[in-house]
Amino acid sequence: LPEHVGVIMDGNGRWAKAQGKPRIFGHKSGMDALKKVAVHGARRGLKVMTVYAFSTENWARPVDEVKFIMSLPIDFYGKYMPTLKAENIQIRMIGEREGMPKATLASIDRAAEETAENTGMILNFAMNYGGRRDIILAIQELAKSGQDLSLLTEEELSKHLQTAVLPENLRDPDLII
Repeated sequence: LPEHVGVIMDGNGRWAKAQGKPRIFGHKSGMDALKKVAVHGARRGLKVMTVYAFSTENWARPVDEVKFIMSLPIDFYGKYMPTLKAENIQIRMIGEREGMPKATLASIDRAAEETAENTGMILNFAMNYGGRRDIILAIQELAKSGQDLSLLTEEELSKHLQTAVLPENLRDPDLII
């Protein structure tokens, strides 16, 4: 089995519209499905599940939809924390904190603190995250440190990506869904 699975939370709004329901219904259903998938992954022995929940490009969505999506982590942690704790799941987040609602960040931070001692699967939320943006930020950080970018290796770049918070052998997903 793979050790690190990435899950791109995409298509929830389209799914809801196909059901004749509002897009936000799809986002809520996606949150409920995520809990089931995370628990199943943890029980099957996954070490990391990165959930690409909100990309930097998602800010272009309608304001009401973005506001609803940003409320989902609050609901998720409020509703599912007992289960996540019981399953020994550790919560983490990658992505840019700047521009995110304070209540959303506070909820994620609280969940990360409450599960910091858990030793099971890491449920890593990518919020306000973009892969290209991550690479740019890493290169900017290296340039500021005086690194000769003409000598940059993949290994050195990896140390500066946001996934560097994960154990070294688990930073890159083995499978993306």
